[in-house]
Amino acid sequence: MARITDDAIVLRRWEFSETSQTVLLLTRTHGAVRGLAKGALRPKSTFGGGFEPMTGGHVGLVTRDGRDLATLTEWQVEHVWWPLRQRLDALRHGMWGVDLAGRMMADHDPHPAVFDALHILLTSLSCGHDADAAMVSFQWSLLNAIGHRPVVDQDVRSGDPLPEDVEVLHFSVCDGGLSATSGPGDLRVRQTTALALAGIAGGLDPAQLDAEDCRRCARLLAAWARGLIGDETAALTWLYPDLPRG
Repeated sequence: MARITDDAIVLRRWEFSETSQTVLLLTRTHGAVRGLAKGALRPKSTFGGGFEPMTGGHVGLVTRDGRDLATLTEWQVEHVWWPLRQRLDALRHGMWGVDLAGRMMADHDPHPAVFDALHILLTSLSCGHDADAAMVSFQWSLLNAIGHRPVVDQDVRSGDPLPEDVEVLHFSVCDGGLSATSGPGDLRVRQTTALALAGIAGGLDPAQLDAEDCRRCARLLAAWARGLIGDETAALTWLYPDLPRG
């Protein structure tokens, strides 16, 4: 048995019984954790603030070997990010952020950089910062941390440098990167978008990109994430209803 305290962001929640809930949390130093909050739905619950997705706070929990669910012992909400619930566009981006983290992060696999990136995403959206730039930054940080960073600095099929004298390149969802040659299921990518992705790979702040290139980068990374997940999630469809498929 281990007792843990950590900073956490609520990714999902489910009703467990008339008085209890199960939750999926992204913690900063312990990764994704699934927990049971006994009595969370009682009027005088000890879990202050409840477990709303896209809220952050401080959690206490107990884990036991051989059990999938930890037992939550404490929850104090510190960040609600109210503007996310007041602006539809911000809400859509935030919901895709927590949904993506919940689907891509393995349980108990700590990635503090991903926690920080999600916290920054929700804060940036709440402050009215550019949603596309915030989403590009988060998606890139997550994909990079879990080993699925797309190949954008060379041809993923041949290993050769990408040509600069063509208007359109191709993104292979199967191979996870850009290519000069097309294959089944590939997505078409403008040269300017490919260059923008290469800039991000080199450390460029997405906020410095042309607005249209930034939007295209956000959509392409979402399409790559969809390929990794293997499913069209409700949050992704809500944010990008016309996201192309190869």
